Amino acid sequence: MKALKIGFTGFTSRLLFDESSKKMFGESKKLVIESAKPHKVEASEDFFDDSPGGVKRFNDLVEKWEDTRFDLIIIQSVGFGLGIGPIDIGMTQLNTPIVLWAVPEPELKEGGLLEKNSWCGVNMHSSHLYKLGIKYEYIYGTPGDKIIKSRLKDIVTTSAVIKTLRHSTIGSFGGRVPGYYDSNFDELSLRKAMGIKFEFIDLSEVLAEFDNISEKEAKEAADKIYFAKKINIDKYISNSVKLFIAIKKIVKRYDLSALSLKCWPDLQNLLDISACSVMGALGDENIPVSCEGDMLGAVSMLIFSLFSSDVSSLMDISDFNFKNNSLYIYHCGSCPTKMAETRTKIEHRPHSLLDNNPGIVSEFYLKQGKCGLIRLSEDNVYKGKYRMFFAEGEGIKGPHIRGNNLEIKLLNSDINKFIETIIKNGFEHHYAFGYNINKETLSLFCDWLNMDTFFIN
Repeated sequence: MKALKIGFTGFTSRLLFDESSKKMFGESKKLVIESAKPHKVEASEDFFDDSPGGVKRFNDLVEKWEDTRFDLIIIQSVGFGLGIGPIDIGMTQLNTPIVLWAVPEPELKEGGLLEKNSWCGVNMHSSHLYKLGIKYEYIYGTPGDKIIKSRLKDIVTTSAVIKTLRHSTIGSFGGRVPGYYDSNFDELSLRKAMGIKFEFIDLSEVLAEFDNISEKEAKEAADKIYFAKKINIDKYISNSVKLFIAIKKIVKRYDLSALSLKCWPDLQNLLDISACSVMGALGDENIPVSCEGDMLGAVSMLIFSLFSSDVSSLMDISDFNFKNNSLYIYHCGSCPTKMAETRTKIEHRPHSLLDNNPGIVSEFYLKQGKCGLIRLSEDNVYKGKYRMFFAEGEGIKGPHIRGNNLEIKLLNSDINKFIETIIKNGFEHHYAFGYNINKETLSLFCDWLNMDTFFIN
């Protein structure tokens, strides 16, 4: 993940703070710094009030911060007041999300006074930012609340993913496979939406690198890649390992974060192999690879991996169990072996679907547990706008067929709604699959990047 620069400050009316406010602001500052680690936080020494002196100090901060490119700014509404505050910061930190933090009112007492009116301040600030088109989020609670620490971590993670994508390059190796029109994508629209750069690499460059790899180099890497049970694959091992090494060298050359690969028919015709096991081996080294030239599939995988801090894979949805409210995901054997339910049951064997079974697939049943599917997709109505499909479920024990597969029982949703959402909204047929993804962070990510969400829950 890319390192973030985070700003933290606070505002109030000069009539609505006391010593307890100073204590809470200090504790909040400590929590922000702790929750943001390892990222750097630049915090104001104290909060600002709307007295003439407070306004001058605040204007000095705005001028100072204008020379710094923040990735995220957190503003605590210590108490109601200083309506200009978030506006001035937002207008000098364009495209930087602002988090508005409201704190609860102390216990209200009969005949007592309103002490903070903090939430009302956030209400006002959010209205200002909304009308100016400035991205924002809000949190509500004290620095001692567990939910605040959790939300801060989610917000920091989301900011880090967005910045990392903005500095990412994804490679298209060979374009897309024949007839897969839903693998097409608009390069400049995606660059504008997320900042991702793209490199288009002809397979001739891969083959040139392939030809420079010696049998000795291939043999040294073979046991690491094909470590499990081998079934009739000896004649494919050398070319498969050379392809793995060649792609890794090109990934390093272009500093790629992920890639899509035209895995058929060229590689079968030129090298007499399929690339499935190679793609899984690259995934095991934290290089997401989408098959069949699906570039938005590669972006979906990269997003999944960044949020989950884990490997991901590209899968088909193949069938349903309506009685069990579940679905079956499948692909031919390109998943990273880290996803295997049992590593001792992994089998490296010839492809089960292609003519003459060329090349090697890594076959295993995917591990069970909480999991998710996401798909980044272009909006067909508004050019340059994107949307995100997301469904979460529980991987359960089901039938194990050839390839990589898993039965997923949907959580908090109906399988009929799942099917209808995909078909009626024209989502593509590949989905990034993995474990440990957080719906809240993905939702915030979509909000800040102005994406429509199709979350099945």
